[in-house]
Amino acid sequence: MDMATLLTASRGRLTTSERRVAEHLLADSQSVAFGTVATLAQATRTSGATIVRLASKLGFDGFSSLQATVRDDIASRMRPAVERIHAPAPVILSARC
Repeated sequence: MDMATLLTASRGRLTTSERRVAEHLLADSQSVAFGTVATLAQATRTSGATIVRLASKLGFDGFSSLQATVRDDIASRMRPAVERIHAPAPVILSARC
């Protein structure tokens, strides 16, 4: 199950602070995937304990397990390098007047 589906399914069980973290996770998954508990707590105006409790409520062993799932979600959305290499280059239009 991807994170968006998991968070949506769990929304009714989350506290206000945990929902704020969940919303941030959906809006800026990269900061969660590559950040720390402390940076996520600061960005969401919560505490490290709130982050860890959310991870636990979602069924993870801890923040690092949640983080690994977020990273997997990001990786699954990326195109393989071979596709990007063989794709035509984007056309860049200059803004000349």
